[in-house]
Amino acid sequence: LGDFLGIGPALIFTNTLVVVGGLVSAFLSWGSSQAVWLIIAFGRFVLGVGVGGNYPLSAAKAAGSDSAPPEKTVAKAASAFFWQAPGACAPYLVALGLLQLPHRDGITSVQFRTLFALGTIPALVVLIASVRDVRTASSPAFSSSARDGDKFSQALRDVKHWRKLIGTAGTWFLFDVAFYGTAIFTPNILENVFGARQTLGGLA
Repeated sequence: LGDFLGIGPALIFTNTLVVVGGLVSAFLSWGSSQAVWLIIAFGRFVLGVGVGGNYPLSAAKAAGSDSAPPEKTVAKAASAFFWQAPGACAPYLVALGLLQLPHRDGITSVQFRTLFALGTIPALVVLIASVRDVRTASSPAFSSSARDGDKFSQALRDVKHWRKLIGTAGTWFLFDVAFYGTAIFTPNILENVFGARQTLGGLA
């Protein structure tokens, strides 16, 4: 999308997916337990597509924002990825705070919906900033990628490029499925391997 539409419009699209996915998970997950899980799964899928698109687009924007020396562009790209770690810790810290709320009927629903909704705020801020950047059209990264859209379309018409594209993007997709699938079910896997009563201290 970055090559075809330009980094600016592509960032708007991917961040819109993140915001929509988070809001769907927070505010549309009602009904039976099956309906709730299906809606949350759909919302997280949409959000995941947006976040996955943000990774390369953010790095490309940071690296191509000006004509700085290579070491500075690399540092900017690394900085864009660095904030992934604090962002990954933030939901757990917020969740710890939400767990301190007084216990009452429906509190769990309030907690997880609040957590989902708060997660859309950073994406919404980035979305607004991306829209403003596109309107000003001052970033070379935006204009150069837009000019490269025709070249990208021509490249896709060449069948030999599809094998490389499927080989790289396809294997990365399969890696994400295996990695995040394992991460989600780690508690179940550990319980089946070591038993429900096995403690970390006893295992060590």
